[in-house]
Amino acid sequence: MSWLRPDRPPPADLALRLEQERLKLLAQSMRRPPWVGLSFSVIGTWLLWRSGWPGPAAAWLLAMVAIHALRRRRVLAWQAQPAPPARQATRWLARVTLVQALLMVGLVLLVFLGDDPLGPYVATVLAMGMATGAAGVGGWPLRVFALWCLLVGGTLVAGWLWQHQAVGLGMAIAMASLLALLLLQVRDQQQALLRLVTLSWDNERLAASLRDERDRAQAASASKTRFFAAASHDLRQPLHALSISATALALLAQRQGDARITRLGEGIDQALRQSNHLLDALLDVSRLDAGAVAPEPVTVDAVALLDGVALEFAALAAQRGLQLQVVAPPLSLADGPMRVHTDPDLLRRVLHNLVANSLKFTRQGGVTLSAQRLADGQITLAVADTGPGIAPAEQQRVFEEFYQTDNPARDRGQGLGLGLAIVRRIADLLGLVLTLDSAPGAGTRIALRLPAAPHSLPV
Repeated sequence: MSWLRPDRPPPADLALRLEQERLKLLAQSMRRPPWVGLSFSVIGTWLLWRSGWPGPAAAWLLAMVAIHALRRRRVLAWQAQPAPPARQATRWLARVTLVQALLMVGLVLLVFLGDDPLGPYVATVLAMGMATGAAGVGGWPLRVFALWCLLVGGTLVAGWLWQHQAVGLGMAIAMASLLALLLLQVRDQQQALLRLVTLSWDNERLAASLRDERDRAQAASASKTRFFAAASHDLRQPLHALSISATALALLAQRQGDARITRLGEGIDQALRQSNHLLDALLDVSRLDAGAVAPEPVTVDAVALLDGVALEFAALAAQRGLQLQVVAPPLSLADGPMRVHTDPDLLRRVLHNLVANSLKFTRQGGVTLSAQRLADGQITLAVADTGPGIAPAEQQRVFEEFYQTDNPARDRGQGLGLGLAIVRRIADLLGLVLTLDSAPGAGTRIALRLPAAPHSLPV
């Protein structure tokens, strides 16, 4: 009977889970009204009495009622426990089922030996009804159900064959076929239950593994954030001291008129600016990772904000021979100034990073900061340059942390690749719509769409 056995035994933990699910199914079947099981016992008792066995009928009824009551009580008690003893419950139920099967064997033997010609038919219907009901529960172990079928069904088949009639032979064949079908059904149910429990078990293990990986990633991210914050803070102090020395060196070069000292001071000043820019980027990332950045929106004049950012980079643009301009429509009496409701410091940081990025990669031409009022009342702030542009395949990746398109050697003079990543994260934090329009050789334009501030809000 190898077809009754699963292809491979489940692991110990999975087998325990399978026993627990079986116990749940059996407990659900025990919630049915008790008269359903008692009705079978009453019919069996009536059948024994009708077949001429009044004494055994009373004993059989008491035994069956006791088994039903005891099994129902034990299963419901197990279900009420936080961690029911599934394996012990299965063994106990198997023993009780064996006792019930022996009682049914006794009933079938006495009915076939009795003097009621309809008794065997009623006993057959009674036994097959019990077998069909048990098969429909889905919680009985296959071996327990097979043992019940072997004892009770085998006795029925033997009883019908003992009749030495064509009807008896037909009934025996029908009984054997029906029991085989029930066994196949129970086997398929057990395999489906095993697959279901295996899938649930695998999902739980996968979820636990993902939680562990998430916790480790969060811990690593928190460590990175603390390191960036500590490194930015600790390195800023010696850089500040170095900047004081560089200023003193520039004053000395100015007094003495020494060109070599002047060039040395300019080199030190450029290195300090690059280092401060790197530290600012690291500090921004650490604050964003830590969730320490909370927007404080107020009403801001967008054009004035663009003028302020352009003024910060005017000297650097002139040094590189680039034009830096702000383009905005003339002030309209009907619409009033272009005011937006946002966090000015965070928006200034976004524009600062965009302009710095454009100046870094633009070799000729210039950078334009623009403001435009849209038909729907929103305002667009944009930074456009005449640089080399960005290939379509890289236009999404440029907003990733530490990604740089033209820096395969990781030259720190070109930054860390955090500027546009910070732009994206701050834009998301402010709820701004960020768009990028670029093509190789045609420059790059990055725009921010902001809601206009109501005129009632104070500046």
